[in-house]
Amino acid sequence: MINRNMHSSYTLCLLLTHHDFVLKEGPISLADLADESLVITPRVIGPGFYDVITKTCLQAGFSPNITVETHDLQTVISFVSLGMSFSLKAGNTQTAEVAFRELVDTTVPLDIAVAYRRDEKSEVFHSFLDMFFDYYSI
Repeated sequence: MINRNMHSSYTLCLLLTHHDFVLKEGPISLADLADESLVITPRVIGPGFYDVITKTCLQAGFSPNITVETHDLQTVISFVSLGMSFSLKAGNTQTAEVAFRELVDTTVPLDIAVAYRRDEKSEVFHSFLDMFFDYYSI
């Protein structure tokens, strides 16, 4: 068995409707959103990500005003597109419904561990590992 631990980081991406923050020039800080409503997936679905979001908001100087918890990203995007709230996610995947903006002050550490059999022969698996290590620049 081989176990590889890796350390990386990612920047949280802001999901919001096409309004002031999209038009605002320059970087957006999470603190700029302190008075806004947040939509997020429930802690039972993704406790690690939920905790990162709440901790990051607290580090930005505010307790998040979580108004909606929903179980899937498409519903999160729907709530945001209706102007009801903003949300945060890892990475930047564009959709027509909402705007994605990178936040300037939200680099989040990410610890990843991969365990696999030393004698694994699958080409698909080794292709996955290559892609995985390239993606995380390891």
